[in-house]
Amino acid sequence: MPRAGQGGTANFQSSVTNVGGFPADAIDYTLTLLDPLEAIVPGFPIDLADMTHAGLGAYAYSWPVPGNLPLGTYKAVWSGDTVDGPNYGEEDWIVTLPGLVSFGTPGPIPDAYLASGRYKLLRQGMALPSDIELANIAMEASAMADAFCNVPRGFSFFGGTVTDEEHRWRYPQTNMDLGERRIYPLRKPIRSVARLSIEVSAGAFAALEPSSLVINVLENWVEVTSLSLASSSGLFGVTGWVVPIGGLANPVALLSYAYGITFEEGGRNLLLTNDPSNKVFQLPHGSLTSDLVVVRSDGSPIDTTTDPFTVDTENGWITFTGSVPSGKLTADYVHLLDRDLELATGMIMSKLLGDANLRAKGMEGLATIRANEVEISKGRSLPAALDLWSTAPNAALLLSGMRYVTIR
Repeated sequence: MPRAGQGGTANFQSSVTNVGGFPADAIDYTLTLLDPLEAIVPGFPIDLADMTHAGLGAYAYSWPVPGNLPLGTYKAVWSGDTVDGPNYGEEDWIVTLPGLVSFGTPGPIPDAYLASGRYKLLRQGMALPSDIELANIAMEASAMADAFCNVPRGFSFFGGTVTDEEHRWRYPQTNMDLGERRIYPLRKPIRSVARLSIEVSAGAFAALEPSSLVINVLENWVEVTSLSLASSSGLFGVTGWVVPIGGLANPVALLSYAYGITFEEGGRNLLLTNDPSNKVFQLPHGSLTSDLVVVRSDGSPIDTTTDPFTVDTENGWITFTGSVPSGKLTADYVHLLDRDLELATGMIMSKLLGDANLRAKGMEGLATIRANEVEISKGRSLPAALDLWSTAPNAALLLSGMRYVTIR
């Protein structure tokens, strides 16, 4: 669902199609924006003459969002006509606080679900190795979290993009048979589809316009809603399916898409770290999407020209380069990971470090120590990813709701 911050810009876009599902220009078109109470927002509707005609059937309009526009979910309604008849579409928009829409410099995708700097501040009660060793342990713990969650190969909870993921596709067998309609991407949650094409033989394919697809984020599927296909090979008619002689018995669907989720936070407390300068603060989350963080003092955004700061997007640290503003400091930001995943990764790291310390003392294979009437027993020497329930039960509890089920 698209978002726009107060005082920012909402870029509305629409694709017009004819009855066959192919792009077509509108002969009249309007854009109406409805507020959360279904009232028309002042300044709307927008007529066709005021829109940008970006290409065949493609229309856009950029709207400066008022700084005092009430927060909430708005509805953009496109309506008009083509030579074939009426065309209609709706899209929900969320208006957020300015700091909740990320337009800053994107942060690098981290190597692990918990940054080493954040782990050091967890105070797990053990001697810490060097930074490079700690970074490697963080990556190992992240891989174990992935294995426990049974994620597909190449998946990351950070999200990402997939190009030409292969799925099976079935031709319709009769006039009443719709054939294959729905595809379940291997990675979730799906955010958007860039391309879907059906490969029917070597070098022959049928491309489907994204506008002819419906995406279900909750159940993580993509469904084709138009049976008319266009093809650069000429093997498909524009009004139906044609099976080429000598083509694949079972065509292949190639799906390119983006997956992942972001989390928006507002008014979260800044926590002072143990840095001796007393100028480094930590956000409740790491792995920020960008360096655009709105810091507030007693609820009011600070002036970054008088109180400048830098952002460590991986650790989620705010470092003031001048004086620290007075008052209660909070922040608005966007991050990539559920906090339970960060905490579980830290717990697995502690287990790995504890086992490493035992090996350093020559106690890796030792299961029991008895001194008079006191007996100390330890569990397995190394945590298996699928046995976290016994080796790191708190981590397993946090990760249990993230385990992956794939439908093909």
